[in-house]
Amino acid sequence: GIPTPLAAVLLSDATNGLPLAVLDGVYITGVRTGATGGVAAKYLARKDSSVVGVVGTGMQGRMQVLALKNLFKLREVRAYDIDAGRLSAYVAEMEQRMSVPVKAAISPEAAVRGADIVITVTPSKTPYVMDGWIRDGMHVNAFGADAHGKQELDKATYRRAKLVTDNVEVALEKELFERKDIYGELGELATGAKRGRENPKELTIFDSTGLGIQDVAAASLAFEKAKKQGIGKWVKFI
Repeated sequence: GIPTPLAAVLLSDATNGLPLAVLDGVYITGVRTGATGGVAAKYLARKDSSVVGVVGTGMQGRMQVLALKNLFKLREVRAYDIDAGRLSAYVAEMEQRMSVPVKAAISPEAAVRGADIVITVTPSKTPYVMDGWIRDGMHVNAFGADAHGKQELDKATYRRAKLVTDNVEVALEKELFERKDIYGELGELATGAKRGRENPKELTIFDSTGLGIQDVAAASLAFEKAKKQGIGKWVKFI
């Protein structure tokens, strides 16, 4: 009954370091990670993307797809999980939340092949998305391999794609690809310093490790909303 990621966020005043709030980090990290995937897809996926393939039906299997719902006219979600019970629960829940057909795939390949956007969110230590399943024009949000020792995608796929990371130095620590394989960072796309997708045939990948600043941004927003709505328990720290 314990969440897979256990986290809490201590939000501090940037001017003097005083603590402002202690917040649940599980939900905040989940939302900000999903939002990051949405931003990546905004700049890297084809605008006409309508079919999403998901491998891994935990929190991020949900958050990533919900973010895409705000950006694309989706017509189908195909999901796979090694746990049949979790997959069944995901299909029932997400079909209601998404208002589009959500189908259970019999394998990772069945979820991935033919999709416009692929989301990988598992803790796998061996690649399970093969290069032969990935066609030109796809966009892949790879979120599961967030530390050294994890791997979801075939290394050959990284080499032939326009590869974007959230932070180059952190991404290279995973040893999944080389510096020359990386096109740029997501922040460069958002600020216009570099272009995102440039043609419909490009294969694009966003490889995410996660950054603390994303938690700060999400926690700050949650704190301000809580103050306005009078939510939470006020405690005198100092």
